[in-house]
Amino acid sequence: MSTEPTADPARAVLQVSRAALLGVVVFLVGTGPFVAADTARWGWLVLLPLLAAAWVLRVQTTADADGLAARSTLRTRTIPWSEVDGVRFPRRGWGRAVLRDGSEVWLPGVGFNDLRVLAVVSGGRVPDPFAAAEQARAEREAAAGEGEQPAEEASPPSAPGLTW
Repeated sequence: MSTEPTADPARAVLQVSRAALLGVVVFLVGTGPFVAADTARWGWLVLLPLLAAAWVLRVQTTADADGLAARSTLRTRTIPWSEVDGVRFPRRGWGRAVLRDGSEVWLPGVGFNDLRVLAVVSGGRVPDPFAAAEQARAEREAAAGEGEQPAEEASPPSAPGLTW
């Protein structure tokens, strides 16, 4: 996943990494022997890597001050920030915008690490989980620098044969 640099810092384009096209090229080369052996029978195989390349180049999510534009294979859905209740990340795949009505919209190209970009572009409507961690770390360092003893962290439970 990559964030395309734009001249406007209030707009971000999140998309599939163009390195995925390398896999498409390998796929195309792999179909070559079949197509060369019998074009009438296997010629249609060339369409599969071309469709995969079109998909890689097409799908993306654009975020700006007005909202999100999720561009999938065949359509684009524009969602204003007022309709977005949050962003959810399933175990696999890209993020999903959770809407106020409870439905979800697939956000192609948006990974967990892109939350910081969405937080900036959305004007804080999407919270930045990394900022909270950085703030807590800075507070701990400030407390340690002032001579305060940091609170002892709880040690993990011990069990036979378990190493932490």
